[in-house]
Amino acid sequence: AIVAGCIYSCKPFSLSGRPFFDFLTNAFEAGLAFGAGWCIVGGQLSDPSLYKYVIPYFLLMCAGSISSTIPDIPGDKAHGKITTAVCFGPKIAHCLALLSLIIVIPVSLLLSNDYLALSCAVLVIPTYIPYLINAKKAVNAELTYKAGGAITMLASAVVAPLLFPAGFFVFFITWLYFRKRYNIAYPSLNRNP
Repeated sequence: AIVAGCIYSCKPFSLSGRPFFDFLTNAFEAGLAFGAGWCIVGGQLSDPSLYKYVIPYFLLMCAGSISSTIPDIPGDKAHGKITTAVCFGPKIAHCLALLSLIIVIPVSLLLSNDYLALSCAVLVIPTYIPYLINAKKAVNAELTYKAGGAITMLASAVVAPLLFPAGFFVFFITWLYFRKRYNIAYPSLNRNP
């Protein structure tokens, strides 16, 4: 995960600024986290079931990752980063993210029988509709990955209750850091300080 993070963020690779590699690297790291959890509960990396069960979560991360780059298009362009959203534009990137979520539904039902992943997709898809209706409203772009991330975290906490206090702690520490360091309210649904 550390190596993937360095390849994602650092030169000469800087995959965070390359179409498809930006969200696929993030999804790969999510797959690594899934694999780590799989091993902790006694699974083996050689078990083909692991690769069947990770696919819906890989797709969920693809959607969240693509969506998180849409509000960053102006900054990414200014710094020469050609993300998927910069390359294809916000509407196509948004549709690609939404397609990833939609694909989770049959994959989680037919391939892995995973109702947690299914629930995450079904609950998050409605947060993508406001952006389709009004893409000019900044909060609609932010809603997709921020509310989507929160919904996914809450759904995960139903299965693994310790995730809720851990997630709340990370949220609070992140909020406190950005408030003290940059005097902005982040995470939030808007970009206003």
